[in-house]
Amino acid sequence: MKRTQSILLLSLLIFVTQLPASTSIAATPKTGAKCSKMKQVQVVNGLRYTCIKSAGGLVWSKGVTFRTATSTPTPTSICEIPPTSVKISKPKIASLPKRVKSPYRVAIVPLLFKDTASDAIAKFPTGLDIQRQILDKDSFVQSWLTDQSFGSFVLVGKVFDAVSINQNFLYPNGETFKNDKDPIDIKISESYQGYDLLMFVPMNDKRLGGANAFTNAHKCNLRINGNLVPATQQMLWMPIRIGSDEFGNSQNSFLDQEETYTRATEKEFEEKTRKTSYTYFQSTFLHELIHTLGYGAHANSRTADGKVYTESLPSSEKIEKEYGNLFDVMGSGEYMLGLSSYIKYVLGWSDRFGNVAFGETKTFTLSHNESKQGLIGIRMVNSDYQEALSPDEKLIFWGGGYWIEVLPKNSKYSSRLDFVEANSEGIVIHQTEAISAWLLDASPNPIRKYNWGTAPDTSDVVLREGQSFNDGTISITNVKVQSTGQVTFTVSKQK
Repeated sequence: MKRTQSILLLSLLIFVTQLPASTSIAATPKTGAKCSKMKQVQVVNGLRYTCIKSAGGLVWSKGVTFRTATSTPTPTSICEIPPTSVKISKPKIASLPKRVKSPYRVAIVPLLFKDTASDAIAKFPTGLDIQRQILDKDSFVQSWLTDQSFGSFVLVGKVFDAVSINQNFLYPNGETFKNDKDPIDIKISESYQGYDLLMFVPMNDKRLGGANAFTNAHKCNLRINGNLVPATQQMLWMPIRIGSDEFGNSQNSFLDQEETYTRATEKEFEEKTRKTSYTYFQSTFLHELIHTLGYGAHANSRTADGKVYTESLPSSEKIEKEYGNLFDVMGSGEYMLGLSSYIKYVLGWSDRFGNVAFGETKTFTLSHNESKQGLIGIRMVNSDYQEALSPDEKLIFWGGGYWIEVLPKNSKYSSRLDFVEANSEGIVIHQTEAISAWLLDASPNPIRKYNWGTAPDTSDVVLREGQSFNDGTISITNVKVQSTGQVTFTVSKQK
């Protein structure tokens, strides 16, 4: 993606996440036909198909009518976040962004809808259940935030009483409730003033819907107790679905543990997956929380068909995949629910990084990105990229270059699959563009081709001892893994 396209995309800052995100490429779906990835969604000829589990494996569900706009595009998120609503500091090119606010206060408001069956409501989590997953000090969420921010970020808050909404969650046309289509006035029993984040948890038995970070600044008419919510108020929409699909399979997005797949193969989705220590609700909450803190992008990937990725390659030989970083919570997180040291840098959670300028050759020793000691990232900014930015853009876009880091081997947030842990045996390389980071395959594997489509192989992306990397812009050599697990290497900036 070219720089101008990325800036336009990021200036909209539309944060949309399906639970979980659907990123695979597949053939045209047909009800009952085999599909490749659980909960993958495709819209064809006005019908929305979902990849679900049945007795015979993964198949496409019955098509559900999906309304599309005839003149102006219909927003896919609850609300769009304009650039002015995101609080971003004004760093110099090599400086550290301002650390995000801490403690960060969240008000959590569960929502109930009139089309939910009474027996289903009895199965919904209580306020105490939600508190235990998100706010309790010994929860997975709190542990993750403490570890990834190196103790610099604290999340506190309160779960309010559940609020009943006098309208249906599921529309007759198959769409789920979104308050960018219909004005809504939510009656809550206490004030949300003073909270940094207002999080709504719509609970239903019909369909999951999407999770979103949003504000009231654009295309929103959300009111609380009759008053329009201020445009500066950060909000989250975090649906919970507890029910059964059309094949009778149970779904509980609040308690179901997220699963990781084995190495990508033709039969990977038919093989038994490995459950993680966290739920879909927790991992999705963390993803959306990072958005509300000011990181308006995803952890993506750029791969080529067995070659080092370069812009000059024909499109048939490369894949740019949003959410394509399987090692990061801001990607799909299927291999590891980590957080790149680049994003930690953007959030101001770490200042332990080195810089390489044009024409320089330097040798570094990196610790893994969850380490409390040593450098955890190397930043290289393309001078021509920065020079092309306007003064206003330079205040927002820290990317336009490369970021190098080391993945942890024994992270408690890893799937612990053997091939995943093997990616700690060297360095991983990202291209940065605007504030997006794109994981590169430093030991390129061919694109995997299946009967349902093609997919990149990012199960092995690390640059190991004895390997070198050169894409015409940067060169990396002399990779050495120390007995401590740290990695030493030499990098040259050629452009």
